[in-house]
Amino acid sequence: MQKFGGDTITIDFIKANEIIAPAFIFGNMRVFPVDLISVENSKLIFLNKKDFVEVMQEDKRLLLNFLDEISNKSQLLSKRIWFNFINKTINDKVLSYIRENQKDNIIIFKPNISELSKKFEVTRPSLSREISILCDKGILIKLQNNKYKVDFSKIEI
Repeated sequence: MQKFGGDTITIDFIKANEIIAPAFIFGNMRVFPVDLISVENSKLIFLNKKDFVEVMQEDKRLLLNFLDEISNKSQLLSKRIWFNFINKTINDKVLSYIRENQKDNIIIFKPNISELSKKFEVTRPSLSREISILCDKGILIKLQNNKYKVDFSKIEI
């Protein structure tokens, strides 16, 4: 998605075999309001709405999987909106990301700093600078590229 000033926002990364914008199949607004950019050669399958409904009526498992997909996408978008609403500063966003994604006090910035900066709606240099500040404070200790040990005792609440 691109803002008027030219900045881009990455909403999500879609993997092979995932439905693009499942909530837009039904409802009044059936125009997908974002750009879809493929990072590799891709093929799209278009399904007729009427045929899709008939197949879902015949296959309960498909219907349940589709409902799960819509629910999961809605939850993802709600989480993203809440994340950006509650976390105003880059520091807030980074610390929130660390709390939610660390395992055994190790954080891996996935898929990379550049893509994460798009998710945070900040520039890559700004995010890198914030991570450097956290390293200077001893909160993060760099282990390898994009992988850090987290010292939660040094985080001010």
